[in-house]
Amino acid sequence: MQHPGSSNTPVPPDRANQRRSHIVFKTGVLAMLVVITLAVYSPLRKAEFINYDDPDYVTDNTEVKRGLTWSGVGWAFTTSHAGNWHPLTWLAHMSDAEFLGMRAGGHHVVNVLHHAANATLLFWVLNLMTDRFWRSALVAAFFAWHPLHVESVAWVSERKDVLSTLFALLSVWAYVKWVRTSLPRVFPGGSRESARGNAGGIVNRSSSRYYVLLLVFFALALLAKPMVVTLPFLLLLLDFWPLDRIGPAINVFNASSWKRLILEKIPLFLMSAAVSLVTYLVQKRSGAVSPTDLLPMLPRLVNAAVSYLRYAQKTLWPEGLGVFYPHPGAWPLALVLTAVGFLVLMTSVAMVLWRRCPYWLVGWFWYLGTLVPVIGLVQVGDQAMADRYMYLPSVGLFLLIIWSFADLWPRRERILQPGSSLVCVALGACLLITSRQVGYWKNSLTLFSHTAEVAPNNFLALNNVGFYLSEQRDWTGAKRYLEQSLQVKDSAEAWNNLGNVSLHEGKSEEAIGYYRKARALRPQDAQPQNNLANALTQQGRLEEALVCVQEALRLRPDMPQAHYNLGNILALRSNYQGATEAYQHALSFRPDFAQAQYNLGIVLRRLGRREEAERHLKEAARLNFELSNGADSFRNLTNSLAQ
Repeated sequence: MQHPGSSNTPVPPDRANQRRSHIVFKTGVLAMLVVITLAVYSPLRKAEFINYDDPDYVTDNTEVKRGLTWSGVGWAFTTSHAGNWHPLTWLAHMSDAEFLGMRAGGHHVVNVLHHAANATLLFWVLNLMTDRFWRSALVAAFFAWHPLHVESVAWVSERKDVLSTLFALLSVWAYVKWVRTSLPRVFPGGSRESARGNAGGIVNRSSSRYYVLLLVFFALALLAKPMVVTLPFLLLLLDFWPLDRIGPAINVFNASSWKRLILEKIPLFLMSAAVSLVTYLVQKRSGAVSPTDLLPMLPRLVNAAVSYLRYAQKTLWPEGLGVFYPHPGAWPLALVLTAVGFLVLMTSVAMVLWRRCPYWLVGWFWYLGTLVPVIGLVQVGDQAMADRYMYLPSVGLFLLIIWSFADLWPRRERILQPGSSLVCVALGACLLITSRQVGYWKNSLTLFSHTAEVAPNNFLALNNVGFYLSEQRDWTGAKRYLEQSLQVKDSAEAWNNLGNVSLHEGKSEEAIGYYRKARALRPQDAQPQNNLANALTQQGRLEEALVCVQEALRLRPDMPQAHYNLGNILALRSNYQGATEAYQHALSFRPDFAQAQYNLGIVLRRLGRREEAERHLKEAARLNFELSNGADSFRNLTNSLAQ
């Protein structure tokens, strides 16, 4: 098929003007898509970091806060921090810290720009494959403005979502270009197809660069978030439609028809397998993977079926959106049967309509397949599902819906034709709900208070509200929310946070009991160990405290607060040289640690190193550190040293 403009025949002036007008109009539509996307997410410029994952990924992450360094690059490729392996995401966060500092607004804006780029790229790829401008534009608009995607965009820690999707879409673009620039092939039936793909195995040299780009982009997508491991299967779907690389003389359900298409993707499958293995091992080592004795396979399969139904429901009717949906363990039988019936019905319709409406098969299996890594068969965390997991899979549903809708009104794709009003209403509703949803991400209090409202027994939301209130020194409010969280679920985080509240209220013995409960629930977590050491130090139980802080450092050697507590213990035992080294270690991981600067100055004075001491004390003052606002652990320390 010859595309317009490919011939050497002169184009009449009127036709050339008409073509330019179309280009200007289409450019305007895409510009409007981007502008509206940026506008609806603009409140994020003033949003804060939240107290869920953002500390691990940015605010308390020493390597990220240092910006781009060679040691940071090595750390990004070797660490299992936060229970994941996604080195490109770490490098992206480091870049933000390097060029934007630690202002939350800048990090949010970068996420929004990625999202706008993804919407534009999605349109570009769909239009390239199908040559359907309005359909592609509508899919891109729903992708850009759907409230289900707010979590992926508004959450700084979810940079991995927008970044991996960017490179996944670039991978699809490179694949389409490779297919379109390959040599013609001949179907077994004798018919000849030009430039549709090369299942025959011969690749034009000029097209090989696109295959290299495909490998590079796919590698970058995997390094950003391993969820995109299903991309090779997605490309096989696109081979069927709209690339039409399966000839009309071939039975689409015949395995031999797909043999060459699969063979050409072997490098992609190998990359997916390698990253899947690394990710599983990292998550299992970090304790993020739930063992089958705690959550057997049957409940996982049931939750997967229910989640497919709930994701589709939230796509069509986005209400009750929250950051965290707790796993119930078991679902009502009626809901399970409804979910299974839904899956069977939709899959059957897709299979029946594969000839007449191939986009049904592609859209439905796009949705099913891209969700497989996060559907819960390998349970990671305590959630049943998450809005962020629908960032890429939702495209399959949007494609299915828009193409079906357009076929109901043949030759009526123009925006003013009857039936378009329904699409406009749906897009307007998406914008209104998305705008409201973005507002909840102002800070942790508004976000998790809303989440607790839409899911009343959400232990994580209650815990995070309590933690936020404790940071605001509202001890009474914090304690109320943390106790409510513990009534729902016995969690290490809530016990640890409750211990912090009790410690600040001067109830160190009570805090010790809470920290011990947190440690029993999560023995591999360094935080309760370190906090227990701090509480024991305040009671003068230095030997017990030393054992706890050493265990915390064994679990997490790069924990500045643990090195700081070790310094306090050693200083109180008059081991000033050891305390000096401990404080210096703390500052090597966190140079802006004001309390460590202050205490280091105190012990250096005891060692007679007055010039060094004054330098650290001045640095503590520069960091706006006041002794009256410090922790009790070193208030006791300074009193002891003064004596």
